[in-house]
Amino acid sequence: MAKQINVKVFFYLRTNYKNRFGKNAIMVKIGINGKWKSIGSTGIYLFKEEWDSFNKKVKGKSQHASNTNMKLIFIENELLEIAAELPMRDDYLNKIKDIYTGRALRNSASFFQYFDKFLTNLKAQIGKEITQATYQKYVVTKKHL
Repeated sequence: MAKQINVKVFFYLRTNYKNRFGKNAIMVKIGINGKWKSIGSTGIYLFKEEWDSFNKKVKGKSQHASNTNMKLIFIENELLEIAAELPMRDDYLNKIKDIYTGRALRNSASFFQYFDKFLTNLKAQIGKEITQATYQKYVVTKKHL
């Protein structure tokens, strides 16, 4: 039987720093089986009074609160999706952070998959919009990547 993986996403307000507008950043970290890794800022800033530290969301039912809480749900779902796609390894938390922050690709083969699809579409255009020589230049380019 496979080991149960318990993944949690946690939002908190960074109260030790305010931006030039006097707002605090909402930070995010992810925990897996009791080990936590700070991901960093969500890019969302609030006044301290707007944050519900118990429920980990923006207080109230205003349009601003609803939109911000939806953004937090989106961030949480994105992190959980990344965690679900990755195989469990020693550097699991670091890999999730790298993918979320854009330092690593989710699927390193994806560029080559797109390039292969591009070549397939290009091949169908030989004689119509491009020449065989043009197609061959793209094939050679792929070999050099």
